[in-house]
Amino acid sequence: MNDKDAAIARLNKLIDRIDTIESKTPYSHEFMKWHGDTENLIEELFDDETHYVEDFNAIYFTPLFLSCRTDDSTFREAFQGGLDEARSFLFSLIEELE
Repeated sequence: MNDKDAAIARLNKLIDRIDTIESKTPYSHEFMKWHGDTENLIEELFDDETHYVEDFNAIYFTPLFLSCRTDDSTFREAFQGGLDEARSFLFSLIEELE
């Protein structure tokens, strides 16, 4: 396996882990670990293109605005939307490597 294939395999593992954290919250240990692992891998693979890390960190996993009427479903939708966006973003990185 060459470096490109290894990088793609590592990104695919992070994508697969999204399925296991979908039932968690953005404050859970599992999510924070996944987020940190993902950020570190992006930095490792694309160190000279720092905008990828910035783009990943720009993904919101919580609602943008909070009010006294913000309920659990709003948090769940924001978290799911962030995970979906992260999944698409990681797939785009794989396309970049290919």
